[in-house]
Amino acid sequence: MYKPKDNHLRAKEALTLDDAIQRCVNHALPQKTHQGFKLQRAWEAVAAPQIKKHVCKIMFSKHKEHIKNTQKRTVIVYVESSPWAAELRMQQEYYRLRLEHELGEPLNEVKFLVSRLK
Repeated sequence: MYKPKDNHLRAKEALTLDDAIQRCVNHALPQKTHQGFKLQRAWEAVAAPQIKKHVCKIMFSKHKEHIKNTQKRTVIVYVESSPWAAELRMQQEYYRLRLEHELGEPLNEVKFLVSRLK
């Protein structure tokens, strides 16, 4: 039976462009940067455009607490003013659930803080 020589070039599974990019990102970026990238994409999917305009930065908390063998994950969202921080704090459970769903991992808290940078 004849086997073509380019058999190793054939794709074993069909990939979408988004999946192919995600695989490249997983290989190219360090884990810490990759987590930030994932969080940024999740925030873009969750937040409304009028809210995104007032957000300065979004990041995972650097302080990690281990509670009963589970890691406590906190997202910090820096906004430009205290009225925006107060408004978003009232909706923090909504954002926690939506980000948790987008990231596919449990989040304990989403904090909205006023940014020092203008």
